[in-house]
Amino acid sequence: MLTSFHRFLSSGRGASLRGFTVIELVVASSIIVIITTVLLFRHGQFNSSILLRALSYSVALSIRQAQLYGTSVRETASGSATFPSYGVYFKSGDATHYFLGADSNPINNTIATDGSEDVTPPSPYKIGSGFQIKSFCATVASTGADHCYTNDGISNDTITTLTIRFLRPNPDALIVTDAGAVYSQAYVQLESPGEDTRGITVTSTGQISVGLSGT
Repeated sequence: MLTSFHRFLSSGRGASLRGFTVIELVVASSIIVIITTVLLFRHGQFNSSILLRALSYSVALSIRQAQLYGTSVRETASGSATFPSYGVYFKSGDATHYFLGADSNPINNTIATDGSEDVTPPSPYKIGSGFQIKSFCATVASTGADHCYTNDGISNDTITTLTIRFLRPNPDALIVTDAGAVYSQAYVQLESPGEDTRGITVTSTGQISVGLSGT
């Protein structure tokens, strides 16, 4: 009987009954944990990238909406026969809001946000979930220099407001800052919680584009 059992153990069939050792289990578990962590991390990055892209297009669509309002026949009130300019307004110190509004005074270059002008619902638009407006800039037409505001408390800011407005019937963009220069384009940069960035560029000819950089 014992001889037969020894023969069984010495054969491959006996060896196949051997289980995993503790070391093998620890190594296998570690590999599973590492793979799972990497997949979850990449999944989070992917979701953040998708949300940032969607946010960028949402801001771009708001600017396009202002362009459509400004160049069409949208009155300040029905039957008023007053056709204001419309624009999108960004300001320093507020990285989570931007404004779409009307300006009934064509001479005024900004879209006020103090209640004296028409802020078109659902404006102000709120940016949430850890996303923010990282910076906004305007390029001086004559020199190519950039006037910028960066929401980091460190950069040497040259502007504190940016308005991109459209005045009927011209589809061109009027880019205005508190620096008072004439600009060829404007750029708004958005940032995700993971510090990925995407930007919206608006040229003075009224072209609106979304990309990874301001170019």
